[in-house]
Order: sequence, then C-alpha cells, then structure tokens
Amino acid sequence: MKNKSFSATETESILSVEESSGSQVLSLSASLSLCCKELSLSDSSAGAVAAAFNATCRSRPWKKAIFHLARVLQGLRPDAPPEVYRELLRLWHQASKLEERQGDKATAVSFAECYGELRLCWEKVNMPQGAKPLAGIIRAGIGVPSEAVDYEEDVQRLAMICRDLQWNAVKRALEQSAAEQNQTVDEGEIRRAARDIAVRPEFFLSCRTAAAEMGIADHVKVWRLMNFLWAERLLERVTKATKMRATRWRWLGNL
Repeated sequence: MKNKSFSATETESILSVEESSGSQVLSLSASLSLCCKELSLSDSSAGAVAAAFNATCRSRPWKKAIFHLARVLQGLRPDAPPEVYRELLRLWHQASKLEERQGDKATAVSFAECYGELRLCWEKVNMPQGAKPLAGIIRAGIGVPSEAVDYEEDVQRLAMICRDLQWNAVKRALEQSAAEQNQTVDEGEIRRAARDIAVRPEFFLSCRTAAAEMGIADHVKVWRLMNFLWAERLLERVTKATKMRATRWRWLGNL
C-alpha cells in the first residue's frame, strides 16, 4: 500500500477549529500558539513551527516526519535539549493520529513512542533547518590545495571547500576527545593528526550545499565536479547519500 500524501488544503485543515458536543473547544492552532508563547518563541519561529506541523502531521512514514520536525526545532534554538519541546510534540501526536499497521491490523502509536523517536532523531540531526552548513568552516587566506592548482576555477573552489571541511572534521574530533579529558587542542596537534589519511574522520557534503556556497545554480554540475575529484583520487566516497543523509567524504590531499 502506498503512503498517502496530503495537499496544502488538507494540511491547513489540521490547524482548524474543532468542535465537541456542539461546543467549541480549544483548536490545535490556538493550543500551538499558546505553547509557542510559553516557550517565548518569536513570531517567525512560531510560524516555522506551524508550517512544520502542517507539513508533517499527516505525512508518512511517521518516523521520517519526526526527523523533519526535529530539524525544525533544533533550528529554533540549537542549544536547547529535546525535552524543552515535549508539549509541542504532544500536540503534534494528538493531531497526527498515528497508527502502525501489520497486515490488516492497526495499532495506535503512543506519545511515549513519539517522544522516544524524537530523542533518537535529535542525535541524528547534523544540519538543523535554517543553519548555514559552511559558515565558519572555510578558512581564509589558505589558498588553493597544491593538488588542484592546475584545475579550472570551479574545481579549485570545490577542492578548497572539501579540504577545509576535512580540516574541521579532524579538529572537531580532536576537540571532542580533549574535552572529555579537560584538555585543549592546538593547531600543531591538528596538523599531526591530519597526516594519517586512513584515520581522518569523514565529513558530509551534498552537491546542493556546495553549489549554494559556490554560487552555482545547477547542483548537478557540482555533483559532476565532486565525481571528478573522486576520479582524481583527491576525494574518497565513504558512504553514499540516502534520503535523510548527504554523502560522506574523506579528503585525500594535503591539509
């Protein structure tokens, strides 16, 4: 059985006023607005939450919908833990009327299952909605990688992005390890760790993200350039992209 997709008109009705026993009860829209006020969300953030509700409340599979909701909520306050949004999720669960089907039998999905899934998704989100994925990562004044100086300009720019993403991945891994031991990391340690290509942590980069950073409208062109660097053995494709994750790469050139 195919999953049903919902039109904009249908999803808008999710936030409509409900009636019970002839008397009007608090609508989901009003409840959502009240919850956003209690969280001190701005009007724009509350609008983003409402849009996420409309986009995901009736979408299936429900676990993918919760992942999308997690990306939106993390984008509101990157440092906030998932428990902050417990009541928001409760409203989402009430509106979604989720069911798990096994053959002809349907079983309602509990709020506890939804909340447990949100916490799992929270750890999997690498890029909250609205975040600028390459902000602060590209290093100024470093120049084109020596291995790419003879390539055309677009390839050089892409090589710079990949090299700096790899540097950041090495740096982040060392800093996380050092933080566990209450230590700090200097640039020399990063350079020494980066020499061992085999243990370099992978980084994720989609062709759409790279295209936006490079100012190229056609993301397919960037995909071809990434495959060129792969063919030139400057990039290693660690894992292929899925519907929820960008391709994982490893830069094989110098850092």
